[in-house]
This record gives sequence, C-alpha cells and structure tokens, in this order.
Amino acid sequence: MQNRYFGPYIRNFIEDKAIPMRSKVISVGIIWLSTISTTAFLIEKWWIILCLFLISAGVSWHILSYPTKQ
Repeated sequence: MQNRYFGPYIRNFIEDKAIPMRSKVISVGIIWLSTISTTAFLIEKWWIILCLFLISAGVSWHILSYPTKQ
C-alpha cells in the first residue's frame, strides 16, 4: 500500500471494493488484445483458442462485476 504506483489502486479496492472505470477499460482491453493476438499463432490448435477465449471471458466478467469507483 506504500507503493507510489499501485498503492492507491490497492487502497481503493480494499476500502471501497470498487475499481475505477479507467482501470477496468485498460485491464479488459489488454486481456482481449493479448487473447486475439495469441490466437493468430495458434490457428491449428482450436482447443487452446477455445480455452483462451473462455478464460478471457471469465476474467473480463469478474473484473466488470465489481462496482465502478466514481
């Protein structure tokens, strides 16, 4: 909580159980960008692509299920 970069985010989450909208957008965007870019190299491995999309959908749902901090 004393870290100058991550401290405010951790403190906000512990105190309010909420995530700022900017953090939600960046987190979900990076998750889906990395999932889509990874699938470009795994064209013949359909089951890995399916697992990546399911994991990305689950993590995105989890992040978006928290209230948004105003």
